[in-house]
Amino acid sequence: MTLDAFLDFHSELLLLLEFAVALRKRRKVEALFSELKNLIGLRRLRLRRIKFVREQFYLAAVAQNLKRLVRFLNMRAQPAMATA
Repeated sequence: MTLDAFLDFHSELLLLLEFAVALRKRRKVEALFSELKNLIGLRRLRLRRIKFVREQFYLAAVAQNLKRLVRFLNMRAQPAMATA
């Protein structure tokens, strides 16, 4: 294998690895946005100005994080209850 072929192969491999990492990150973000849209009801914004839209989005994100926190705390509490 020549040096050029090795460098080409290595650069393609790096692109594949970077793409895989970016894809994993994108999946996480898209899942959170789909939850905001489908479960929390952020399909349409009620307000028009950017200040109010930002506030509405922050409130929806807080609600989403609270739901996730409750799920996390319930998961931690269940094994402790099973051993008691």
